[in-house]
Amino acid sequence: RITVSGRDETSKVAKFEYYIDGTKYDENKEGTIVVNRNITPNKTYTVTVKVIDNAGWSEESGSISAITKGELKPPSITPATFNQQE
Repeated sequence: RITVSGRDETSKVAKFEYYIDGTKYDENKEGTIVVNRNITPNKTYTVTVKVIDNAGWSEESGSISAITKGELKPPSITPATFNQQE
């Protein structure tokens, strides 16, 4: 999840653009996205956000590094060998 905030008292914010490793990932007006596609477990990504106002001016954030967690897998259960008594 990426959450940002920005404001422009004169023109108001038109949208936020989200970039991962320099490639545009998504955009919206809300300031929050959930990153859930084209992501590899246990990898470091560089994230930047650009805020654009209604007059067309833009400002880009500094970049941050984000590390994805490992892939979740269900537990593996191996039945124990049991002895039949006669």
